[in-house]
Amino acid sequence: MKSTKAALAFGMIAMVFATHAMAQDTTDAAKMTCKDYLALDADAMMTATKAFKVDPMAASMLGEISDDEAMMKIMAGCEGMPEMTLMDSMHMKM
Repeated sequence: MKSTKAALAFGMIAMVFATHAMAQDTTDAAKMTCKDYLALDADAMMTATKAFKVDPMAASMLGEISDDEAMMKIMAGCEGMPEMTLMDSMHMKM
């Protein structure tokens, strides 16, 4: 009986940590700061770029360009504005 309760308690704790970790992974890329974006490795930056392009406003600003071109455009938009969000930096450069 004690082992069943311990297993259930452990499972609940693991679920809480897993839920928190998943919530952090699904942050809105448009709200990410340039500093955070530029600190990502290439794979994570591409993932963030693709997530950013899904936002309707970002899609309207980026148009029909490739993911690589979008990443370069976002990086250029972030130049000199580390504390701005990706969305705000794109607005500033328009």
